Amino acid sequence: MKTKKLFLLAAMLLMSVCSFAQNNNTPLKGDVNEDGKVDVADIAAVINIMKNGGGTTDGNLYFYVGTEKPTSLSQATVVDSYPAEYTFTNPSTTEKCYVYVLTNADKTVNFYDPADPDDALLKAEDVTTINGFKITYISADGSTPFKIAKGGSVKIRITEAPVYYYYYIGWTLPTASNVDTIITETYPTSRSDATQHAAGKKTTSKSSFSLASINLYYSVAKTNYYVLVPTGHAIYDTVFGQQLGSDSFTSEGTITVGNQIHTIYKSVETSRNIASIEIK
Repeated sequence: MKTKKLFLLAAMLLMSVCSFAQNNNTPLKGDVNEDGKVDVADIAAVINIMKNGGGTTDGNLYFYVGTEKPTSLSQATVVDSYPAEYTFTNPSTTEKCYVYVLTNADKTVNFYDPADPDDALLKAEDVTTINGFKITYISADGSTPFKIAKGGSVKIRITEAPVYYYYYIGWTLPTASNVDTIITETYPTSRSDATQHAAGKKTTSKSSFSLASINLYYSVAKTNYYVLVPTGHAIYDTVFGQQLGSDSFTSEGTITVGNQIHTIYKSVETSRNIASIEIK
């Protein structure tokens, strides 16, 4: 039944795309598998994308380790699964080289010196992805690629990326780069009570974050505040037990942190105080 629904959805999408292209004399947008035509094969490709969470149209798993940064999946190898550990040796005996690794975005890649396999080398991840696959490389400073010695080796370990749930209620706009910092923010109870309370937390399993018995006070100004909500959660009024909607908050978009999507909400009204709400 689920496959049939996916098929019908894909078919409707394909028909609408074809109609749009024909009526507007624009290039066909429905050629998902890039074979130069729009037909039932593209429906199958769309279904594969849905099943694989936005991955490749062929459903394959790609893996690449090399000295040149890949720009296409054609440079990678199709594998059944990723190796837990892989040793790469610089093929050159005269020159240093960069080391790039391409894996599915839900994998964590770490580099180690084979002589000291417990000491992780600094790494970085490329800001762009190729069809849902990410590029990780050895880095000297967390952003600049680092070359390993001629004939040198590096041990590569590939593991499942951990999933984290981020919860935050406070006056700082959450971003992917600041979320680990703002969840440690603390605010006093009131103008006269300096008792500090945390504005957020991070967990490895689904939880909740409540201000049912806590008030957060913002001494700077009366202004809008933000709530960061993990996938599968919502904002509730702890007094009436009701879910809060557009009358109370507007969506400010999403960020992907902890390997899952989180939604940012902004309060409709300004305030110096936050209380009686819960993320669950």
